[in-house]
Amino acid sequence: MKRILIIEDEKKIAEVVQSYLVREGYEVNITHNGKKGFGFMKKSLTI
Repeated sequence: MKRILIIEDEKKIAEVVQSYLVREGYEVNITHNGKKGFGFMKKSLTI
């Protein structure tokens, strides 16, 4: 399954985008600022 990380400070916008992407078959994670998003991405990357 393809994964997408949404970094969006507006909770409602992030939830709307997430709902569309989930319907299209994506696994979606949300963070609300860039620093947390970068940390999440570093932990999630598999090489």
